[in-house]
Amino acid sequence: MESIEKFVANGSGKMSLMTIETIIEKKPIGQQVTIRGWIFRRRKSGKIIFLVIREKGAILQCTFEETVIGAALFQTADNATIESAVEVTGTIREEKGARRT
Repeated sequence: MESIEKFVANGSGKMSLMTIETIIEKKPIGQQVTIRGWIFRRRKSGKIIFLVIREKGAILQCTFEETVIGAALFQTADNATIESAVEVTGTIREEKGARRT
C-alpha cells in the first residue's frame, strides 16, 4: 500500500499544471499546483469534502474546506459527481496516515 498525497483546494488562480503521477513521484509539498482528472470517489464530513481524483492509473485525494474556499466553490465541489472531469488548483500537503486502496 502506498501513501496518498493530500491536495488542499484553495480556490486561488491557476498555478503550475502537474500530473498526479508527478506529484506522487516528486512530492512537491507546500507548492500550489493545478491537476486535471476524473472524480473516482467522494465523501463529505460536515464542512469538508474529500474527492479522490484519478488520472490514468494514479489517484490523489483533494480536500475542500468551506472555511478556506468559500461557500460558492464548496457548493460546486459538493455538486460534483463520480466520473466528472475536473480541474483543481490547491496546495500539496502530505498525509502520512492516508493509504491507497
